[in-house]
Amino acid sequence: MEYTHINFKEQRDFGQVLNSTFFFIRQNFKKLGKALIYYVAPFILLQAISVVYYQNNVNNIGFAFRMHGIAALQDNFLIYFSIQVVAMFLNSVMLILTVYSYIKLYIENGRDGFTLTDVRRSIQKYFWRIVGAGFIGGLVVVIGFFMCILPGIYLGVSLSLMTLIIVIEDKSFGEAFSRSFKLSHYHWWWILLLLLVTYTIIYIVSLIFTIPQLIVTSAYRLHSVFGRGDDYEILKYLSIAITIISSFVSSFLMIMIYISLSFEYFSIVEKKESPTLLHKIEQLESEGGINHEE
Repeated sequence: MEYTHINFKEQRDFGQVLNSTFFFIRQNFKKLGKALIYYVAPFILLQAISVVYYQNNVNNIGFAFRMHGIAALQDNFLIYFSIQVVAMFLNSVMLILTVYSYIKLYIENGRDGFTLTDVRRSIQKYFWRIVGAGFIGGLVVVIGFFMCILPGIYLGVSLSLMTLIIVIEDKSFGEAFSRSFKLSHYHWWWILLLLLVTYTIIYIVSLIFTIPQLIVTSAYRLHSVFGRGDDYEILKYLSIAITIISSFVSSFLMIMIYISLSFEYFSIVEKKESPTLLHKIEQLESEGGINHEE
């Protein structure tokens, strides 16, 4: 198929944002997939291992009660849960950085005008900014949900463009925080709808792996509580394998959200600030000035 450069910097309606998202994924499936495998896959594996470790050490309720009691179970829960949260956070950071870095390089150089090394350099440049933004932004949203669900939803949508702005516009955390609020308010309901639709698609596709995972994990837990028969080891390793596969599928599907938010971000910027139009006008004025002098 002949390569067609996708112009991010144009106005799009809701349907066009979704169509452009799927087209971008199909067009860049191989190269973007390599970037995800190189830079995100190790963190997905770390997250999957932490989930398995959590399940084996905390969710084995019968064994924990018999061997350690409630106090030990509570202590272990905090340790294992913290490990899982950190692993999930790092996975999310690397996924965001890889996708947004790839999109930025794609816009500036075209699909074939950059290498995966360039993606890695961009990841290194913005890593700590995204870590800080992800931690503080996530904390703000969590506090909003604890206050009431609606403030959490409002803050989550309002800050959904923050990490993208850090990478695309090379902004500091404070600048990206305020700009995300400003831009998202122009299309707040459309962003919310976009997030709901993309999350729903991801959820439906993930069910293919989630349902078998729940069945196998439940059977494994029952065997661990009521007796470890011959099937216990088989269920244990089957549960581990399905958990790892499910983690990879769920993480890779999340790129749909970040890519669609990128198209929506540029659409909002073009509608409200018209940078592309202003740039063309400046070019015409510059060319006109040169011709006039001649």
